[in-house]
Amino acid sequence: MADQTSVANLALMFIGTETRLMSLDDEKDAARSLKSVWDIQRQAVIRGNAWNWATRRHALPAQDVEVMPPFTFSYKLPARVLRLIEVFDPSGRYTASDYQLEGRSVLTARSGPLYVRCLMDIPEVAEWDPLAAVHFAGALALTCGRRVAGSAFDRAATEERYREATRAAQSTDAMENPPIDQVESEWVTARWGGANPSAREPGWEIN
Repeated sequence: MADQTSVANLALMFIGTETRLMSLDDEKDAARSLKSVWDIQRQAVIRGNAWNWATRRHALPAQDVEVMPPFTFSYKLPARVLRLIEVFDPSGRYTASDYQLEGRSVLTARSGPLYVRCLMDIPEVAEWDPLAAVHFAGALALTCGRRVAGSAFDRAATEERYREATRAAQSTDAMENPPIDQVESEWVTARWGGANPSAREPGWEIN
């Protein structure tokens, strides 16, 4: 099971240094460098991919605030949300498109609760998928490599190891869910439907 120290030491192995840490609070330059970017790099890694292990669903209540047209309701995202993945229609089954994200609020004309799927900040790497933790270590190495190893840092080799870790983490995460059938929006079904049969075929409008 990964923890903060094991991920930090894996990052140092990515960098190619012999330095190892007992804790991120060690009085070593490597520890200070990794610690200084740990939180923002962790959040960037989570936000950068729709990870299954960091995904949660929420039913958001409407805020008691004035909303400018064309929207009538505002829903605030929870504090630990790093990315809004999708908003669902009232049934909770299909992805909706009638909303706008502004700041930390989702604006829409639909009354609540608003069902959403989000990426959450998961500070404890023990709760991460192990492959994602390796990916995170690679990101730390690229950020801190020059600071830790100086001119001995081989950025090209580190980037290659990082890309391999990224591919492994993303492909495995993607394979754990079944394929999702995309539901066409009302605009698309109206575009290709209607009384004219030929309007169901792309290119009909230039006939």
